[in-house]
Amino acid sequence: MVSDDWVLGLTEGEGCFSIAMQLYTDKKPRKNPGKQNTLHVRNRACGIRVNPSFRINLRWDDISVLEKIRDRMGVGVIYYHKKTKYGPSTQDTAEYCVQGLEHLKTVRAFFEKLTFMSKKGNDFRLWCECLNLIEQKQHLEKTGLLRICDIRDLMNSRANKGNRLREEIEKIFSERRQHIAAHQNPPPNPYFIHNKNSANDPASPQ
Repeated sequence: MVSDDWVLGLTEGEGCFSIAMQLYTDKKPRKNPGKQNTLHVRNRACGIRVNPSFRINLRWDDISVLEKIRDRMGVGVIYYHKKTKYGPSTQDTAEYCVQGLEHLKTVRAFFEKLTFMSKKGNDFRLWCECLNLIEQKQHLEKTGLLRICDIRDLMNSRANKGNRLREEIEKIFSERRQHIAAHQNPPPNPYFIHNKNSANDPASPQ
């Protein structure tokens, strides 16, 4: 069994406390029309999902290290990522990943009793603030989601991620409003294209 301080040291060097923003996609047709708009009713923040996680990436031949961390934490899974010819990964890697609020609470409790020595500690503090807002279900409202964006954008890991900034999230709100209305109500214009990438949308008359 590895020590808590050993896990902390590895996390300060290779760990990542992340808050990702993702769009819900609902591509499967529903047999029950009553469930057609469940997605938008359940998440009132315009179909945007907050996905917090804790991750540690190492070389594949160091997977035994991640297995020890997983056993110490008692939560999480380990993924295998094959190297790519063109891309950021030039060798096979292993990733220890923890997702899901209940499992992330375990991660939070583990690190709260330890003292960070690097800037990773600030990332952890901001990450915990986001988890607190998610526990209060504030991420289901526009104001709460934007608050999480503000906190997430202060995290050091944000600089190297493809996550959307607050301004981009606000733009998505305004653009998706008409899209959602098109699903919930018949569009007044029969040639309204709510998804410009869809090959099934009718073309407007010339």
